[in-house]
Amino acid sequence: METHIVTNISVSLVILMVLFVITTEIGIRKKAIRSLRIILFVIYLCINIFLTLFREPTADARYALRLFWSWERAFHGDRRLLAEVLLNILLYVPFGFLLCDSRHLKPHPWRIVFFGFLSSTVTEVTQLVFHVGLFEFDDIFDNTLGCLLGVLCYRCFTCIANGALRKKPPGVKGPDC
Repeated sequence: METHIVTNISVSLVILMVLFVITTEIGIRKKAIRSLRIILFVIYLCINIFLTLFREPTADARYALRLFWSWERAFHGDRRLLAEVLLNILLYVPFGFLLCDSRHLKPHPWRIVFFGFLSSTVTEVTQLVFHVGLFEFDDIFDNTLGCLLGVLCYRCFTCIANGALRKKPPGVKGPDC
């Protein structure tokens, strides 16, 4: 397994574990949590850019324009492509998770997923223009799916942290998940 793949998995999992602990808001003020999430998001973006754009350039632009070609080959037994698909999804989970707490975006889940889609598209077009990596519609789809999973993880974690999953007595109002 290549070093950048291991790094990608490790960084994403560590960020998610840290985010889960932070989201529970045990003994930390909300303003401090938001500041820490902003710092984590900037760190995440730097790591994402490093992993996706700082590669050895090729002589020609490389691209794969057929949607789901990598999924098809992965489901037919190509383990390398299966790992790549899963890692592309995992790469954008922190993106969706961290943007959920942004006051400036008025975090509607679909707006966050749209920003994930835009970010992935910009990354892929940059790879194409500067001949680093492979431009793929599959990557854009995978990254957008990862962003959606990040949003869903955030909603689940905040519901658990806020106790909203416990059954409420009839007539009692509280946060819905």
